[in-house]
Amino acid sequence: MLKSPGFSVIGENIHTTRVLMRKGKRVGLDPNGRESVIYRGLDGIEQFMTIPDEFKKTKVYEEGRVKHFMIAVSKGMSEDPYEQKQGEAYIAAEIERQERFGSNFLDLNVDEISYKIEIQTKAIKWLVGFYGSISNLPPSIDSSSPEIINVGLEEYERIGRPQGDPMINSASLERVGVLDLVSGH
Repeated sequence: MLKSPGFSVIGENIHTTRVLMRKGKRVGLDPNGRESVIYRGLDGIEQFMTIPDEFKKTKVYEEGRVKHFMIAVSKGMSEDPYEQKQGEAYIAAEIERQERFGSNFLDLNVDEISYKIEIQTKAIKWLVGFYGSISNLPPSIDSSSPEIINVGLEEYERIGRPQGDPMINSASLERVGVLDLVSGH
């Protein structure tokens, strides 16, 4: 792993806003002809995360973009074991990649998984729990919503802070209330 003396590197790819272009090299057909996000798995072998039909009905998709981490988190939260495995494998590969390239923290953001706060809080709980079970680095909890940040921090506390102290990547002078969350965790 690369080291960065004097500052911390926050890997910012585990974020439901991230997009791939449908006509780009990372979106194509899997061996069964299903449109998928193409990536290298933990074993270095090309893998496919299928794009769900319900996602294909979204404006983002119609505009030629694929929100790949929105799909991965949704799949990871699924009741279907096959879908769960696909989402978890995709996220695990990205965690490993960012760790390998020298990140000190990995940003976790689920804001765009849904406009419904109940789904967002369920997603951050799931993501923090999954992340805590496989990563070597502390998380950086990120959201435009103090409620989502708080739920993420609470879940990280609940699982025993396995990677050490987390970071909050959403504090600013415009939202000083977020800083109050830090003192509670």
